[in-house]
Amino acid sequence: MEQQGSLDFWKLIKNDKDTATVELNGDLVINDISAIKDEILKMVELYTDLQINITNSSKIDLAGLQLLYSLKNFSDKKGTKTSFDIQLAEAWKTWLPFSGIEYLN
Repeated sequence: MEQQGSLDFWKLIKNDKDTATVELNGDLVINDISAIKDEILKMVELYTDLQINITNSSKIDLAGLQLLYSLKNFSDKKGTKTSFDIQLAEAWKTWLPFSGIEYLN
């Protein structure tokens, strides 16, 4: 059951009553953060277990990292289990541990 979200880079790839898997393709940069945030917050409201897969991302800026961190904190407070599978280019893996992103799961 595949549905296309309202954003070109967002796709709901699996869902049932309480669980959803969302795939984000592309960059997580400040120009797209507001739209991504709005879509993901809808998912946090609808599901109690949310898996977010981030693939094909060649750019993530500070706004993108802040979005992921804030989303995790918000969903924890709401009682939604949110987890991330982030596939990044090798160049990003060297500095991401310093960002705190490893604590998202």
